[in-house]
Amino acid sequence: MIRPRCPVPFCGSASPRKKLPRTSKQNFNPKRLDDPLTVLSGVGPATARAAATLGLFTIRDLLFHFPFRHEDYTSHRRIGELKWDEEATVSCCLESISRRPTRRRNLRLVVATVGDDTGYMEALWFNQDYLADQLTAGDRLLLRGRYYGGSRTFRVKGHELLGKQGAGLHTTGFVPVYETTARISVKRLRGWLGQCIQLAARMADPLPAGVRDGLRLPWKSDAVIAMHFPRTPADYATARRRLVFEELYLMQLGLLSHRQAYERERRGVRLRPSGELTRRFIEGLPFRLT
Repeated sequence: MIRPRCPVPFCGSASPRKKLPRTSKQNFNPKRLDDPLTVLSGVGPATARAAATLGLFTIRDLLFHFPFRHEDYTSHRRIGELKWDEEATVSCCLESISRRPTRRRNLRLVVATVGDDTGYMEALWFNQDYLADQLTAGDRLLLRGRYYGGSRTFRVKGHELLGKQGAGLHTTGFVPVYETTARISVKRLRGWLGQCIQLAARMADPLPAGVRDGLRLPWKSDAVIAMHFPRTPADYATARRRLVFEELYLMQLGLLSHRQAYERERRGVRLRPSGELTRRFIEGLPFRLT
């Protein structure tokens, strides 16, 4: 059976979206929503136990672990276009990188020179000195941060190495922010969802087609995807409205079913009148019945 198109313009399965990461984990095969999280790349037994503290045991649990907000990373800029105190995402090439000593014992800096066809600037990371060994000259990077024009310094808030599968998941578009724990970072949750988000298409939709189309609501699978990775704020609002309506709709159906079952089983109390009340009523009338 061919699935009809969504009744509203929406970021559903028929729409283009950012490339999501693949995985090289052996035996990776998340075909079922009730598969454990350990089928995902990067999730071993210890990590699965940490995820359980968030109530995440299966792929389904993960898909319904919705973000509490999104950060707007839609403003891609070239270096020559950056303005003072502007927060933006920049695609650039790494020219050089090194550690820079400071007088403060608890502060470590990594400084890099990055550039594109419009100019160069200095990218600055705080307390991430491992990056000096991880990144090398010639790497293509997506940097998210704030630009300070006087010193031509870009204070990096987040970065991704372009060319990696799934690049852009953390630095482009509307980026989801989730409730986390000390052992499960936001970036890790995004990576897991990037691996399994397309499994949302396997979700059954409990809303009748007439109800869904009449109210111009998207499919449940499309709504779940847009809750995590919306293309626009309007997509997110539509997705949330769809899922809230479903919750209230199913609640009303449950109450109606309970009421109907009660009425079927309820037995009325049979009254056997003695006639005393009728007699007293008739005697109290100011006239005689004929």
